[in-house]
Amino acid sequence: MPKLIYDPATEPDKATADAEWKRLRRTGVGASEAGVLTGTAKFGSKYQLYCNKLGIGGESEQTERMAMGKRMERTIMECLVEDMAFVAEFGTCTWSSVQRLYAADGHPLVLATPDAEVLSTDALPLLVECKNTRWDDAWENGPPAHVIDQVQQQMLVMAVDRCIVAWLLHGDTFKWAMVNADPQRQLLIARAIDDFWTHHIVPQVPPAVTDKDTDILRRQFTKAEGDPVPLPGEFIALDALRVDLMAQQDTIKKSLDAVNNQFRAAIGNAPAGMLPNGVTYSFGTVVKKEYVVKASSYKELRRKDPKEDK
Repeated sequence: MPKLIYDPATEPDKATADAEWKRLRRTGVGASEAGVLTGTAKFGSKYQLYCNKLGIGGESEQTERMAMGKRMERTIMECLVEDMAFVAEFGTCTWSSVQRLYAADGHPLVLATPDAEVLSTDALPLLVECKNTRWDDAWENGPPAHVIDQVQQQMLVMAVDRCIVAWLLHGDTFKWAMVNADPQRQLLIARAIDDFWTHHIVPQVPPAVTDKDTDILRRQFTKAEGDPVPLPGEFIALDALRVDLMAQQDTIKKSLDAVNNQFRAAIGNAPAGMLPNGVTYSFGTVVKKEYVVKASSYKELRRKDPKEDK
């Protein structure tokens, strides 16, 4: 049986409940974070997860899209219980969405907060994970790998053998799929969480940074204080690589712009252009809404050659 870590219904208001939920979620790894450790996540990194668990670098702001996705969970659940295929298989059902925080029995670091559960005629409730997405390719063959890892962790925590993933694509296409428990995958996830906690969180040894960590590093290091820090000798090779990549980046951009302009000039006012092999090029309309960028500041990496001796 899962261990109840936190029930938001015990708090006097939503703000207090959200703050306590975030605090307790730092005591382990949530299901939505599983893909970061298994390598299936499209976003996020081990370094970001490390900083989040230790409260380093501040929290990233919730985007409007993230907030909307949370509000759309109720709509997605209503679509699910009214779906003809669902009703045919499970009958008329009710559902609830309390979103308590649980830990797996025997795995205290493995946490989950199911979006909702369907109360059917079966002995066990059906877990439901709701997604509001616009990624056509990623969802073409059903829930992508990082979502599968998410629900596998939820099933491990809640000690159930199936979970429904229900998703709304582009706000007008509803689908759902049943995911069955995979004990081997669940064990892999649990071991990845234990390994991450043992080798990084407990000794406070950060994982290596990647290309995904620009924003959190900018939030984490905002000031220039003290004397220059000596960098290890292996950074000389990194410096050479960076200089080479910067030069390639500038060359590639200029070359790509030149090629694109040749296509633009050749197509002109026609709706599209077609190559002899059937490949077509056309002009897609890009609309950028006007918005005001919030004031912000961050440190930008700059390079300076050493002074030459005269």
